[in-house]
Amino acid sequence: MVLHSLRKIKRFLSKRELKQVVTAHAFSVLFYGIELWFSLSSYRERNRVRSVYYSLVRLMTSQSHWTPRAELDRISGRATCDQWYQFCIAKQMIRIQKSKLPNRLYESIRQNSYYKNRQMGRVFYYVKSNKKIGLQSLSNRLKEVSDSINFDWLNYMTVDQQCTLLKKNFFPYYSSNVPPA
Repeated sequence: MVLHSLRKIKRFLSKRELKQVVTAHAFSVLFYGIELWFSLSSYRERNRVRSVYYSLVRLMTSQSHWTPRAELDRISGRATCDQWYQFCIAKQMIRIQKSKLPNRLYESIRQNSYYKNRQMGRVFYYVKSNKKIGLQSLSNRLKEVSDSINFDWLNYMTVDQQCTLLKKNFFPYYSSNVPPA
């Protein structure tokens, strides 16, 4: 419904205004609470979300249906669903480890963590599925995220510095000079 409406009003808006409208009315709804539901979604549901995401990006950048997704990512400079999910989980992981709050959650994820000897500034997680709950457990979700972070995040950095490093780590376009669409 939103996609059809956006197609109708596209001709009355400039590129900048269209980007603002799409971000406010479509991407905000699509990415809302993604750190909770994305890992629990089935493969088919994830592909549907990705399909809607790329339809919106095509609309926003005026690209044809045949433009490859990698090219759309490069042109738009936006975070994909997968990148945004991993970024949100990584932010949560660092916030919980640093503040040790909520205490119960901190203790439960600490039981599934270990330090590597050569990298003392990082914590790694292992998947513990003795309760057969899979990715519904936060510590099981943290495994994939902690392995992909490429900086020592337990050292004394400010929150802004950590967010900047997380953005550079998870969003490939963040440090490049490609202007977003």
